[in-house]
Amino acid sequence: MKEGIIKDKEDIYYLTLEEFRKAVNHGNLDYQIIIKRKEDYETYKKLTPPRVITSEGEIISGEYDTGTIPQGALVGIPVSSGVIEGRARVILKLEDAVIDKEDILVTAFTDPSWTPLFISVKGILFILFFLN
Repeated sequence: MKEGIIKDKEDIYYLTLEEFRKAVNHGNLDYQIIIKRKEDYETYKKLTPPRVITSEGEIISGEYDTGTIPQGALVGIPVSSGVIEGRARVILKLEDAVIDKEDILVTAFTDPSWTPLFISVKGILFILFFLN
């Protein structure tokens, strides 16, 4: 940053390790790369992933019968048996997670980056939010 090659310290996160090395060692950086990747990031943030993707890449979709759900009820899908008790922590974004080992994680969906969090909680509850 002192050399004026990188404008903002956060810009390094938009570079590969090799691109970063070139910028540091040789002062060589095409700033259009960072601008393009920032634009791409903003686009990607707005995407909604499919609910289910198989290991073969098939996207599975379907509809839930919401006609019998009482007004104001939270709907989840059971995936294993058992009963646990604990404080429910609603976490919608991984970076907002503040979890204790006795907590129950409540969220709409996860991806592989959430895996380390799973060993830190007592249980996980996926809630499906329906908009009427």
